[in-house]
Amino acid sequence: GYTREEYLSLSLADLHDDYDAKRMLAQLEELRQSGSGKRIEARLRRKDGSFIDVDLDVRLVNTHGKEFTVGIWRDITAERAERIARENDAERRRVLIEHARDGIAVFDQSHRIIEANQTFADMLGYSREEVLQLHTWDFECRMSEAEIRSTFKDVSRINEIFVTRHRRKDGTEYDAEVALAGAHFDGQSVVITATRASSSVLASRW
Repeated sequence: GYTREEYLSLSLADLHDDYDAKRMLAQLEELRQSGSGKRIEARLRRKDGSFIDVDLDVRLVNTHGKEFTVGIWRDITAERAERIARENDAERRRVLIEHARDGIAVFDQSHRIIEANQTFADMLGYSREEVLQLHTWDFECRMSEAEIRSTFKDVSRINEIFVTRHRRKDGTEYDAEVALAGAHFDGQSVVITATRASSSVLASRW
């Protein structure tokens, strides 16, 4: 928002929203030691007081016995706003999934679990980390891998409820009512499942 003449009279402290001289000097020293460029994200202050987010490519150049800092700035204000919105959406999804009473799991097109809540992991007797390594056929008792792949070729088109049996990590089995709904999640085709264990089975475990 400045004229070229106005801009040439500014310092980094005039432009950077969170200017810190010590940190800037430390970053310059990193550049000297590495001998290569450095990419950072920064928030700059416009002449009118508003802000712009930039991707900054910084390099040191020595010429005629002097050291110069060369910076190439790219406006990423819209990109950053979109990224923050996606992160907020992801956090809301995580909270909703985690606090659901049913076992919630999201499967990708290869039938691998890419997200699951603790309830679903507890149903199967796995840790959350272990559950994220499973495919449908690792715990589904009534259908083989070939049958699952054949029946559910396009997970995004699934929309049904059925009763089946699931196998826990310890080898025991239980009846499960499963609701499946195809969706597009983070740019990929997925199926979101809500699993409820039969009350009679749960009672027998106590």
